[in-house]
Amino acid sequence: MPVQKVKIPGGPTEVTLNPGETAFAGVLVERGDKADPNTVVATGFSVSVPGVDGPVNANIIGTDGTSTENGCLYAEFPLKSMKAGTLQLTAQGVTVF
Repeated sequence: MPVQKVKIPGGPTEVTLNPGETAFAGVLVERGDKADPNTVVATGFSVSVPGVDGPVNANIIGTDGTSTENGCLYAEFPLKSMKAGTLQLTAQGVTVF
């Protein structure tokens, strides 16, 4: 599936996280139809974080605050493409696509 990195809400900046801290990045997806062979059905995704060996699972937080992290949210996305914004220390501005 095509993934495009975009400079939203701004260009990349240096972010330092201590163990247990959280960072945010906006993700914009183009939904597809499950019957379309060019659509991928995803139940989550992994991200690459600079300075970390290997991929990191991304927790998905619903608009009601439920999360895939604690099993309260089951996410299933029929996707055609995805855009991922820059890593930020706060959630403010990450959804300004």
